Amino acid sequence: MNTPIDCFQAKCAPRQVPTLKGRAAGRTSLCDSSESDPLMSHYDPSRDHLLLFDGVCHLCDAGVRFIVRHDPSGKIKFAPIQSPLGRELYTRHGLDPESPNAMLFITPHGAFQASDAGLEIARSLGGLWKLALIFKPLPRLLRDAAYYFIARNRYRWFGKDETCMMPTAELKERVVG
Repeated sequence: MNTPIDCFQAKCAPRQVPTLKGRAAGRTSLCDSSESDPLMSHYDPSRDHLLLFDGVCHLCDAGVRFIVRHDPSGKIKFAPIQSPLGRELYTRHGLDPESPNAMLFITPHGAFQASDAGLEIARSLGGLWKLALIFKPLPRLLRDAAYYFIARNRYRWFGKDETCMMPTAELKERVVG
C-alpha cells in the first residue's frame, strides 16, 4: 500500500446520494461535492496530502476536525469515501467503498491505510504529534488489530448519520471532489 499514486486525474461517475431534508436542504454535504464545485479547493497531488474518510461516521468526522485544527497550513485535504472521487480512489487501492472500514491517506510518497494512515497523519502534522511514531516499530498486525477493533465498533460507540456531514466554511476549503 506504499506505492506512488497516479490516479488523481480520474473522472469519477456521479453517484446518487440521499436527499437532504429540513435545515440541511439546499446545502451541499461533503458527499455531494464535485470537481467542478467552485467552493471546493484545488488539490495538487505533488504537494498535498489527501485523507479519504467515512463521511457518515461521527468518529471519523471528529478526526477530520482534529486534523483541521492541528494542520493550519492546510497541507492535508479531505474527501469522503462516499464522494465520487473518494469512491474511485478507495476502489483503486483495493478497498470496498460500500463497506468503508479503513481510512486511506494518500501522499506524494505513497498511500497508507488503517494504522499506517494514522501514523503518517501524525508525521504530516509534525510537532509533538510525531511522538505517535513510537508505535511504528510495533508489528502492523498488532496495530491494525487495534485499529480494526475500533473501526468495527465505531458506529455503535460514536454513531453515524444517514448522509455525509455538512462542512464548516473552514473545512469546505479543504475538501476535494
